[in-house]
Amino acid sequence: KVNLIVTDGAPAMVGKNRGMVSRFKNVAPKTNALHCLIHQSVLCAKLSGDLKDVMDKTMKIINFIRGNSSTQHRLFRKFVLESDATHDDLLLHNDVRWLSKGKVLERFIELRDQVVEFVKQSKSKGAADYLCIMQDKTYMSNVAFLADIFSHLNALNLQLQGKEKSVVNLVEKLDAFWRKLDLFNTDLISGKLLHFNTLKTVGESNVTRNMKQFMTQLRENFSTRFDDLTTRDVLEFVRDPFSISLVGEFSANAKKLLQLDEAAIQIQLIDMQASSEMQ
Repeated sequence: KVNLIVTDGAPAMVGKNRGMVSRFKNVAPKTNALHCLIHQSVLCAKLSGDLKDVMDKTMKIINFIRGNSSTQHRLFRKFVLESDATHDDLLLHNDVRWLSKGKVLERFIELRDQVVEFVKQSKSKGAADYLCIMQDKTYMSNVAFLADIFSHLNALNLQLQGKEKSVVNLVEKLDAFWRKLDLFNTDLISGKLLHFNTLKTVGESNVTRNMKQFMTQLRENFSTRFDDLTTRDVLEFVRDPFSISLVGEFSANAKKLLQLDEAAIQIQLIDMQASSEMQ
């Protein structure tokens, strides 16, 4: 009687051959599986190419300050406190934590001036190279862009978390974000940057080809992963069963999703919609 299995990112759950879902389907072939929506949204924004290189360079600079020695980290914190900055330290990136990348980039941007001054004063090996990186306008523009787009993704992830949320709520949030990606892409191409404030200020509105390609790929990834998440008329039935038309594909989609008798679905839907008491 199990209709749906929801999995997280653990290989033991989702492995094609030896995973729990595949073994379960050997016993009950009609069982559906749904992977963690938050994890999937994070996978959609996986970096590659030049933008991955930008993220790697940023982490090297942060690790240079925080990870090389406890003395250097302590000196940096003291330097930041004396400069009356809004924060007292940089953050480290953790691939396991969904919101980590966006928070790290935001903090790096906010402490950019302090980082540049600290690196200038540093006599450590590699300091000159890191200073050269941070003075590169294209690099800083890409960092600013990533800070903005991951801030939008973080907002989505927070909306998907929490208790007492049905799959209907989550799909609506994902649909809304997919439409926002169109808005963000148009905003980026036009150069207005209404939704890329960091890029507009810190990045001096320098829109690169890599940014446009990333936005296009991000939208395609969301479309591929979530387009067939569940049929929209079934979700509409959950919201308002009296708005569903019998002429459409609702009964066929409901049968596919829930393995119910299609004829019985049609008859029951007519009885329900004709009942003034139900309405």
